[in-house]
Amino acid sequence: MSCTLNSIPFQPAANIDVSICHEQLNVVYLTAESTHSLSATTLIGRFTFPYQGTESIIGDGFQMLAQTGGTIEQPQAVGRCPDNNSEYRIYPQDAPNRYYNYLVIEQERQFTLFGFTSCHRFAGYFEIHDQSIYAFIDGEHCVFKPDTTDGITLEQIVTVVGSNLQDVYQSFTKAINCNHPKRNDTQRSPVGWCSWYAYYAGVSASDIEQNIRCMTGENKNIEWVLLDDGYQAYMGDWLTPSERFLDGIQTVIA
Repeated sequence: MSCTLNSIPFQPAANIDVSICHEQLNVVYLTAESTHSLSATTLIGRFTFPYQGTESIIGDGFQMLAQTGGTIEQPQAVGRCPDNNSEYRIYPQDAPNRYYNYLVIEQERQFTLFGFTSCHRFAGYFEIHDQSIYAFIDGEHCVFKPDTTDGITLEQIVTVVGSNLQDVYQSFTKAINCNHPKRNDTQRSPVGWCSWYAYYAGVSASDIEQNIRCMTGENKNIEWVLLDDGYQAYMGDWLTPSERFLDGIQTVIA
């Protein structure tokens, strides 16, 4: 694995102190106030990253249905529900595109990943403009008391540069594991099938029955079937079956 960590020049924002800890940027918001409120757009700083605009990108969203591909100048929503659409409205539609958790840019046969390696309190995201990558924290307007350093510890960030995207991701996940290691008391992950990823909200009783019949042979190890959305008449009317489940959920379960 040949990747370079933290080689991208970084300029902290005002009141931001940055140090290196376990090959990651440790970010602290400095304040002398007894309490301090962090806005939803708390700027951490910017990475100097000259670009043409035609570079390919891969970015994650705040929620699982939001991913972004395309290029810097023309980002394209990959998931069904972008974070800034009319349903989720996590941020305004006319605001710069946000890339939560991590952003990968391909440039001259090199992949550069900007990523938050911790999520102890806050969600972090990136924006691309002015030949820079800006890093933000969503402080959710929460009020905090500074710690012993007269600061509020935020989240950690890393940049990874490499010619192989898989190696870049492995370096990123290794850094995440430093902050969020596997818990020894967790149980074995269940093996199951979820209707959402095949049918979304359009699933029917016959779809469920058909898939259950296929759960033999190579699929016999499936332990659980998760019926996710589509069985109710309307969102919120969980006890009223939809027209695709005329006999209700109990009949399907039986």
